[in-house]
Amino acid sequence: MVADAEHQKLTDDGQRLTHTDEAQTEHHFLHPSVGHKSILVEMDPPTTFKTASFYRGAERLRDAGVDAITLADNSLAAVRVSNVAVAAKLKLEYGIHPIVHLTTRDHNLIGIQSEIMGLHSLEIDDILAIAGDPAREGDFPGATSVRDVNALGLIKLIKQYNTGVSPSGKDLDDRPNFCVAAAFSPKITNGVLATRGIKRKIDCGADYLITQPVFDIARVNELADAFSQCGLQIPVFVGVQPLMSKRNAEFLNEHVSGMSLPQSILDRMAQAEIDGNEHEVGLQIAEEIADAICDRFGGVHVVTPFNRYKIAAKLVTHIRQRENVVVSR
Repeated sequence: MVADAEHQKLTDDGQRLTHTDEAQTEHHFLHPSVGHKSILVEMDPPTTFKTASFYRGAERLRDAGVDAITLADNSLAAVRVSNVAVAAKLKLEYGIHPIVHLTTRDHNLIGIQSEIMGLHSLEIDDILAIAGDPAREGDFPGATSVRDVNALGLIKLIKQYNTGVSPSGKDLDDRPNFCVAAAFSPKITNGVLATRGIKRKIDCGADYLITQPVFDIARVNELADAFSQCGLQIPVFVGVQPLMSKRNAEFLNEHVSGMSLPQSILDRMAQAEIDGNEHEVGLQIAEEIADAICDRFGGVHVVTPFNRYKIAAKLVTHIRQRENVVVSR
């Protein structure tokens, strides 16, 4: 996906979002102005009823210049405050545009559709459709991962509601304007980036992609080249995550599916542990990756490490300051 704003358009094929001025305002982050990069920041809702610091963090990110905050749906299968409830509060009380993650893990077909209808009633029409981490990996390993549909089926289900008719054929008396994101894990097989799955997600109705965090500038360029070669014409938000420590880097590299850290990054974090400046080096690496993303793409997806919103805000500020430098040249 080329970074230029003129390429960041969705296709109207009956399943897609019709591009009206109203839609562009509603999903503003998909239509950045020239010289402006769209920045999404992912946050995990709180795990307790002590939520004040979470909302302070969201305010700080808003003031730093984020375009939207994406809200995980019980990430790592850990029990958290409902992301729908958090999204409503961010929108109504803080003026922050939310993107809600919706998983197939926690809801059967009835529950998923209830969530979809509830989101529209709250005028929250941006959803990331994903399968979700397996329940066995979380707080309650005996819990059931429902998965009545897979992620592709969920994308189709959400977009069906845009017709004003439910999947069961009921007239809904309104036509939502859901815009659906699909997740993408940048995997290299035999030296080739696997892009076949992207077409399937687009065919199901995905309007834009959000990738897992990337920790290698070369991988950013591989992504951009591969997307260009396959003619991808929807916006892509490439993930970047500040590393907190050598241990954090090693864990992501060894235990998180789809993530791969180059040895040079692991070595830098190992040296940072010796020097006692792991947070600073982790942020510096993230800034380098973000610069590469901004050179090739129109959007960045910042993953907040352990909800350390101050670090995420520093990265957002870096991206915005970089824009000002580029514009002034």
